[in-house]
Amino acid sequence: MSKYFVVAICFVFAVFHCQAYQYFIPVLDGKDDCASMPVGSVWYDDSKCEKYACVLSGKEVLIVAHGCSKIDHPENCQLVKGKGSYPKCCHQIECTDVDKK
Repeated sequence: MSKYFVVAICFVFAVFHCQAYQYFIPVLDGKDDCASMPVGSVWYDDSKCEKYACVLSGKEVLIVAHGCSKIDHPENCQLVKGKGSYPKCCHQIECTDVDKK
């Protein structure tokens, strides 16, 4: 397998790695904030590599959470945890050239 093929595969995985998950947490009725965070605020949980936002959707207050998706990788590649807050903390794929000896 040529090193160009390996690089091409890694590029494809890196491009599709940008997919992430999102979920919503409804806030209790009658509340006008998100657990002491005002509507419009954004905060991060670096231990989970997630980003949260307090949003007003119609008459409902929600916490919108974003995180990294799980990704598969070729055998000669490994997942390396990124540094920083979401999305920088998402795992990245690092591949080694299997033709090198």
